[in-house]
Amino acid sequence: SGLFVRADGFYDVADNDYPVDVSAYDSVGRITYVTVRRFHGGYHGRGATVGVGLADRSWADRLVLQGFYADYYNDLQHGATMARPYGEVTFDRRTAGTNLTYDVGRGGATELRTVAGYAYLDARFLDRSSCIYDWYGICTPRANEAVTGEINGTPEDRQLLSHTVFLRTTLQHRFHPSHRFRLALATTHTSRLGSDRTLSAENDALSRPRRLTTAVFGAELESNVWDGRIANVASVKGYFLHTGSEALLATGDWKDMSATLP
Repeated sequence: SGLFVRADGFYDVADNDYPVDVSAYDSVGRITYVTVRRFHGGYHGRGATVGVGLADRSWADRLVLQGFYADYYNDLQHGATMARPYGEVTFDRRTAGTNLTYDVGRGGATELRTVAGYAYLDARFLDRSSCIYDWYGICTPRANEAVTGEINGTPEDRQLLSHTVFLRTTLQHRFHPSHRFRLALATTHTSRLGSDRTLSAENDALSRPRRLTTAVFGAELESNVWDGRIANVASVKGYFLHTGSEALLATGDWKDMSATLP
């Protein structure tokens, strides 16, 4: 019938509690080099993709509608230099979306290949602990419990939400055995909102909408002459970029930073 369904999924989990060589304070406050196990590096991720489509029809070589979902959760044990450990810093992300793929004319004089889609992203970073952790996983409360945040001593609780739509399409026409003409278009639009729960709404830059639109258009003529001894590709490209954003000024006002480049 040409009708098909396909699905796949994954699940990953890792404790990441392998031993590392680090410098730590001993019982009398001296710095010494020890081997300890990481205690806050856990990770788990999961996802699934389901697609339904048609193949080998007169009007479509392939038509596929696909949906996907994935999420992961990650503990953050330390920074790049491993100067000090973290005991409660976490990062997680969820994404979902769909895309539609359409191909027709494969191997013929005229070929069309198109894929369009939508994706949603929800990510959160959390660092609000009032503890100071050592490499043995022991929490020492800060003298000032109002001070939170393990990485920089300032609390962070950020969430980002983004929506992305995209289109990729290529049209090829072979009007002579030695000459092929191609047109291509790639465009993407992303909008993003967020929040920083440690800031008031009027001072939260993440809560202001961000937009990014890009487009690339190309056309080319490929020619092969003298039985392929000489090949030439003549091409032209066009670009478009639009950004929409706002910046918080020292006066407390918001300034429009939008820009458009043809």
